[in-house]
Amino acid sequence: MTDYEKSIILPSHGVFYDGSLPGGELQIKSMTTQEEKLLASPSSSSGTKLLDILFKRCSSFPESFPPSKLIVFDRFSLLMNIRILSYGPIYRISFVCEECKHRNNEDLNLEEILSEEVIATEDSESQHDVELPVSKKNVTWRYPTGEDELALDKQRSKLKGGSPADLIEHRIARQIVSIDGAVPQFLDILNFIRGLSTRDNVAIRDSIQEHTFGITSEFEFTCSNCAAPTASMGLPMSNDFFRLVSPAVRGSGL
Repeated sequence: MTDYEKSIILPSHGVFYDGSLPGGELQIKSMTTQEEKLLASPSSSSGTKLLDILFKRCSSFPESFPPSKLIVFDRFSLLMNIRILSYGPIYRISFVCEECKHRNNEDLNLEEILSEEVIATEDSESQHDVELPVSKKNVTWRYPTGEDELALDKQRSKLKGGSPADLIEHRIARQIVSIDGAVPQFLDILNFIRGLSTRDNVAIRDSIQEHTFGITSEFEFTCSNCAAPTASMGLPMSNDFFRLVSPAVRGSGL
C-alpha cells in the first residue's frame, strides 16, 4: 500500500447493507488530475452524480454495490477521507462577520473532525419509529441515501429558486417508509407531511436528529476583527474543498 492508498471504515460499519460491505471497510486512493478535471469542469451532471463517479474511481466498491446506495453519513465520511488523502487534512474556509462585515479565514483540520465521528453499532437499526403527538400516527423512517440526494437534485432544479422549505419536505418524505404500517405512494407521503401540525412535524425531525451518526460537528468562529461570535453552523463546503492549502498560504493570513 502506498502513501496514496489507505483502508478506511465507514461510520455505519456496513450494518445497513445486508452484508454487501462487510465491516464498512473500503480501500480508497488519492484523486488524480482526471478526477480534478471532472470536478472542476462545467457539467450537466448534478453534484450527487459527480460524487458517485468520484467514489467509484477512488474506492473499492463491490461491482454489485453502486455508491448511490450509501447512506448520506457514509458518503460524507468517504468524501472527507478521499479529500484528506488527496490534499491533506487542512481545509481553509472563509466567512463574513455579520457584525462588522470583515472577511475571516479559518483553517479546519479534517482529521480531527473525522476522529469525532459517531459510529453505528452491530445492533443499530436502519429504520426507526416515531409516534406523532397530535395525529397519533406511527411513522417509520429510514436513513437517506445517495439515490435520495439525486432525487433532491432534480427537485431543486425544478424549483428554480423556490422555497427551501419545499426541499425539506421532499427530503423528509423520501425518508418515510410507512405510516401506521401502510406504505403509501411518494406523493401521498408528501401531502401527509405538508398537512402535519407543527408538533408532529417537529417530532419527526427530532427523531431523525436523535438517531443521526457520522460527522455531527457544529462549528462556531470568532471574528478576528471585532471578536463577534458566529452562529453555530455545519461544516461549510466550497470550491476550495478540493484544493491544497500550502503552509505558506496558511501562515500569510490571506
